[in-house]
Amino acid sequence: MSNPDDDHKIELARRGLTDKLDELRRRAKLIRTRLSPSTYWNMPILRFGVGLAAGYALGRRPTSVATVEHPRSPSILHAVVRAGLAAATASLVRRALDRDHE
Repeated sequence: MSNPDDDHKIELARRGLTDKLDELRRRAKLIRTRLSPSTYWNMPILRFGVGLAAGYALGRRPTSVATVEHPRSPSILHAVVRAGLAAATASLVRRALDRDHE
């Protein structure tokens, strides 16, 4: 037969282990949510950096093209696409910054 005192000690140990396991699960869930890619976009500095990099990449001149005195103007399609991407990037950054202040 089992001793009631031993049963009580076993039950206390089991509860303690269950509590510790629950805490470990909570911490693991917190880390998973903080490190998930969807939370990266919630950082304003990261969104600003992406917008800055996109603007820089779209605005710089290609290095492979030889420079001439009178470079030809960009095509209308290139200008429209560039303006659209710049507007979309600005809109995303503005919306993200507005969302942070709510």
